[in-house]
Parts: sequence; C-alpha cells; structure tokens
Amino acid sequence: MKTLIKKTKCDFSFEHYEEILRLAKRKYKFSSFLERPDNEANRIYLRHDIDLALDKALLLAKIEHKNKVTATYFLQIDSAFYNPFNKESLEIVKEILPLGHHLGLHFNKEICQFSKRSINEEIKIQLNILKHFFPVKNVVSFHRPSLEILNQKIDSGKIISTYEPDFFQKIKYLSDSGGNWREGCPCEILAQGKYSNIQILTHPIWWGRNSKNTTEILREYLKQKVKDLDNYLVKNIKTYHSNFNKSENKKT
Repeated sequence: MKTLIKKTKCDFSFEHYEEILRLAKRKYKFSSFLERPDNEANRIYLRHDIDLALDKALLLAKIEHKNKVTATYFLQIDSAFYNPFNKESLEIVKEILPLGHHLGLHFNKEICQFSKRSINEEIKIQLNILKHFFPVKNVVSFHRPSLEILNQKIDSGKIISTYEPDFFQKIKYLSDSGGNWREGCPCEILAQGKYSNIQILTHPIWWGRNSKNTTEILREYLKQKVKDLDNYLVKNIKTYHSNFNKSENKKT
C-alpha cells in the first residue's frame, strides 16, 4: 500500500476526521457489530459513545454519510446531560438513522446498584426501552468499563458487547477517551495498514469545526446547556418567564 501524505494536522477538527475516514476506506470495509472480524474482509468498526452531545453526534453522522461511511451510535438512557426521549433528541436520532447508521445501547452498570438487577437483566430492559422508539441493534457498549467487563461476553451471545474478545482483544482497538488518542492519531495507524481489523471509538463531544482543548470544549458545552435550560424555563414556567421579562426590561 502506498503511503498517503496527510493534508491536515492531527487534531479533533471535522476536517481531520474526514481525512481519517478517507484513510480507512483505502483498506477497510466499514461494518456493524453484527458482522464478526474477518482477516480477509479487513473490517473496521466505527463506534460513537454519546455521553454528552447528541447534536455533535449528528454532525459526525452527516460527515460519515458524505464520505459513504457507516458507524454505530450508542445512546445512553440515563445520561446526566441529555434525555434520548425528549422531542429534541428524538428529532436528532431520527435524522441520524436515514444516513445509514446503526444504533446501540451505551450502558452504565452503576444503575444496577439501584435496580438490584444483574448487568445482563438491566441491559435487556434498557435495550427494550430503546426499541420502543428506535430500531436498535442488540449491541451494547459500556460506559467506563471495569476489568470484569473487558473481554467478557454478554448473556448467551444474543447481545453483542463491543468489549468481547472478538472486537477488543483479538483486533486493534483505538479510543479518543478524554479527548486523547493514547497510541497516537488513528491516521498514522491507518496509513501503516498493518492491522486486519480495527475498532475505533470516538466521543462526539471532542470533535468540532475547529480543534480546541478539552477544557475549552467542556466550558462551551456547559455554557450552551445553561442557555438551553434558561430558554426552556422561559418558555414553560410562567413565573420564571414573567421575572425574566422584568429583569430584561430593567437592563434596557
């Protein structure tokens, strides 16, 4: 394989994300987790764990569609930052699906401390909840997976874990956790082309039109969330709306 000369610098910009996708397409077939790794097929499993920003996920989904690439988006039903079932979220997810992408469950096992159910039982319940709204695959990714989760299969194999051996131990695994690629940017690894199958995990929050440091990204995100909440209160709570208008009038 010829070495591809990079056109953009390694960062978390959408421009460089597109370059990563183009590099991957030179050797790999983008696959869902319903397809097992195959050394002859050279599969790449592109996965997005949505911890915070659904709107960023949609932007990545559009970029992938433009580049004729499919990915799997994992929704968290107990996120502290978004509700997948409110109107805005439903509209976003229903925009992602026609772009050819797949959906799975992003599972936080801490909920089992309160439900008193096993991890397997809780995963099945959460998958069924998601399936009431979306065509979700029987695939689960774990939020902050513990050692007991890594390289383990779920239940009888009917539910696929992105961390079971076929997708984690036996193939190359790359993640941008914390806004950092621990082994260097995927573009460098993809350019080498030495791995038969690869799983790439991204968290949409880190990606944007311009690359910024993680602190900047999170501060901007928090600022936007406060603004969104303020707008919600203005629209839905009369006393808040009334006081808001008074305070605005005083400013003018």
